[in-house]
Amino acid sequence: IDQQNDSLAAAIFTIDAAGTDFKFTRYMSGALVYTVDGKIPTEGALLVVAPSFNTIPAAGQKKYAEDRIKTLPRGEKTVIKEINDISIDHMKGYEIIADGLSKSGAPALVYQAMLFDETGQYYVISGEAAAAPGKYLITFRKIAQTFKRK
Repeated sequence: IDQQNDSLAAAIFTIDAAGTDFKFTRYMSGALVYTVDGKIPTEGALLVVAPSFNTIPAAGQKKYAEDRIKTLPRGEKTVIKEINDISIDHMKGYEIIADGLSKSGAPALVYQAMLFDETGQYYVISGEAAAAPGKYLITFRKIAQTFKRK
C-alpha cells in the first residue's frame, strides 16, 4: 500500500504542488503538510492546507482570517502587510501576506489564504518561508490557485 497516495486520497480537497519545490510530507487531522526537504520538523519552507472544524458567519470572516494568522507559531510577532480578496474553487476568501519569524527567529514570509463556502465552513492554506520570500510568495499563490474541493 502506498501510504502517500492513501493520505492524499483521504483529504477532502486537492492541491497541486507539481513544478514547485514542495514535497508532500504528511497527512495530519485532515490537513496536508508539504515541505521542501520532505521532513517534519523542517528547516525550510512549509505549506499546510487544512479544512475547518467549525463555521464562521460571513460578517466575521475577514476579522477571523486576520485573527487566525496570529494563532500560527510565533504569530504574536506577525505583522500583516497585505489583505486581498480572493476567489478560488467558487469560494470567496482572503489572502494575507505578513512578515513573521521562523523557528530560528529569522525574518520570514507568512502567507495565508482562507476560503469560505456558502455555509461558513472554511479551508486554510498557510505557508512560511524564511529564505527567498519573493520566490515563495509566487509559489504559495500558485499552489493556492490549484485548490479544489472533492
